[in-house]
Amino acid sequence: MGAKKVLSAQQTRETAVGLAGFALGLSFACLVVHMPGGSGEWASWAQAIGTVGAVIGAIWAAYHQTDHARKSAEKHERESDTRAYGLLQSIVLRLYSNTQSLASHLAKAQKQEDLSRRQRRRDEFDQLHTAIAELPVHVFPDFRSVTCLLDARQLSDEVLALAQDYASKEGMFSGIEKKEDPAPWQSFQERAMLIFEELSDGIKRIRLGVPEIE
Repeated sequence: MGAKKVLSAQQTRETAVGLAGFALGLSFACLVVHMPGGSGEWASWAQAIGTVGAVIGAIWAAYHQTDHARKSAEKHERESDTRAYGLLQSIVLRLYSNTQSLASHLAKAQKQEDLSRRQRRRDEFDQLHTAIAELPVHVFPDFRSVTCLLDARQLSDEVLALAQDYASKEGMFSGIEKKEDPAPWQSFQERAMLIFEELSDGIKRIRLGVPEIE
């Protein structure tokens, strides 16, 4: 929910209060200027005041109805925004988990994984790459979420490129096998966590109704 929506809600509330105050003030002003004398005039004044009261009641009813509709729309929008954030966050979390797993394996392993295992890892990264690439930009509600999506796409491109290279190295070495460097995967893992944390902060802001500063 942006600052414009907060300002709009405040203006609606101030308008309703202003109209009600104007109607009430006008009735009292007329009463002071022309005090009724006979019973007929008092009856007319009672009717006029009743009419003013009805106007005030109608204004307040309209305000509360509008306010309820606005709050319902804002709730629906928050839920939609949270779902978009959460979807990207779940994919990034899986990307983090997979890069962490491979980085940990490479740091501890004494020998290379076999070809089928390397290809399975590559296929998993390929699936995550496709999932991120297919997320439409227009469903993301603000600058933060779009930035996270673009960062995730860039990260996924780099991860998949290295995963494809990793999957093709089986059988290339003879004798003492060259040990794979875990550092690039550790870097990928750290970048994925930064994106995940940024998305988490965005979800918190949405749930608290704190507008993004764009």
